[in-house]
Amino acid sequence: DSISADACIRLGGTNTTRYTCNVSVTNCTFDVPSAVGVKSYTGGDKNVTISGCTATEACHSLVQLKGVDGVLIQDCNVQSKNGLNFNNSDNVTIEDCTVSTKGYAVRFGESSGGSGYAETYLIKDCSLQSANDDGDATIILRGTADNSTLTIEKTTITGNPDVQNNATGATV
Repeated sequence: DSISADACIRLGGTNTTRYTCNVSVTNCTFDVPSAVGVKSYTGGDKNVTISGCTATEACHSLVQLKGVDGVLIQDCNVQSKNGLNFNNSDNVTIEDCTVSTKGYAVRFGESSGGSGYAETYLIKDCSLQSANDDGDATIILRGTADNSTLTIEKTTITGNPDVQNNATGATV
């Protein structure tokens, strides 16, 4: 019920020269107050799969991933404060997930700048719900998601606003 860092699982540690590849986190329940379930902020990680996991209301979010190439979030149940955050990650697929949060359900890109990243995101067969307590949308594309493509298939989105696109040239 407590952890010394801000994440239960931190890929790559805090050293920016350690990169993880082909990581699977399966059937875990994250119930640590204000912590992220799985976090990677080193950049350079590849092929991260998170499946069958749960983030409870106590958690900050299920994932916070920065600069990861190849992400699959599958069959997860997210009830945390926020949901899934992908800072400049590419080739992201979210499928068969239920996300019900107070803040954003899914967020792509970083808030500052627009660096022209052309990333691809797919949300498929999901239920995304946000109470929008912090004024954000259910799905957010932020500044550095410029020129990215978000495809949404067979997904229910609840919250007002449902999608907020602040990324120049991004397509939803």
